[in-house]
Amino acid sequence: MIIVWSGAALGLSHPTWGPIGPLPFRRPGGHSGPYGMAYVAGDNVTAGDYAVRNSFDVVPTIVELLGEQLPAGLSGRSLLSHR
Repeated sequence: MIIVWSGAALGLSHPTWGPIGPLPFRRPGGHSGPYGMAYVAGDNVTAGDYAVRNSFDVVPTIVELLGEQLPAGLSGRSLLSHR
């Protein structure tokens, strides 16, 4: 899944619940912190410690697992191909 933002997202529209937002400009969840973890399993995945990596590496990893090419300008790098 690749999500491209164009400008600032103030809200969204849900097919059942209708408009949601506007949302405040703050990020209380710590989504870009230095620590997290990922469990990845599959036929072409070798078990092991892949070291501390950036959260931006999750999407390129999923794209690689799907067998797709990484689009130009995508942040991060696959956890699998850069061990």
